[in-house]
Amino acid sequence: MTVFDFDKTIFRTDSTVGFWKYCIRRKKSLLFLLPKQGFYGVLYGLRCIPLKKFKEKFFCFFKHIDAEAWAEEYWQENEKDVMPWARDAIEGGDWIVSASPEFLLRPIADRLHMYLLATKVDPKTGKFDGENCKGREKIKRLAEVGIFKWQKAYSDSLSDTPILSVADEGFLVDNKKGTILPFRPSV
Repeated sequence: MTVFDFDKTIFRTDSTVGFWKYCIRRKKSLLFLLPKQGFYGVLYGLRCIPLKKFKEKFFCFFKHIDAEAWAEEYWQENEKDVMPWARDAIEGGDWIVSASPEFLLRPIADRLHMYLLATKVDPKTGKFDGENCKGREKIKRLAEVGIFKWQKAYSDSLSDTPILSVADEGFLVDNKKGTILPFRPSV
């Protein structure tokens, strides 16, 4: 079994940012939310608010769209950006474990025939139901479904050191450079 991070790992870019841009193209009035989103982005950048709070404020645009239906349509347009190496590596029983909203990744996980653990976000309000599925939270979420060990793990980020370290083989992905390098935990 293999555990994959999603954004910038098996998907070329950040799916949440891509989805946001897709929604703005479809509904230009969402641009009126930019000052609010930017304000909370600055607060997060200055470390005045935690990531979870920033994301909830950024997701305010969900209130103005049918986010679940638009997510399905987003993947019809963007499935092509799943990395070819990942398509070749994915086998039955593999997992996507991501900080992106679960409802956003559900359509692509189903298309790729993969299991999914991601951040539980209300698609109508943008509010979180639980913690952001990032770092050690990924290990916790896998344990909750009875998974404690996996053969391989892939990520683009050292924030995923926990899932990379548990794997028999961990790999750091850099899709911009086109490299997949063995992960070597620091001692």
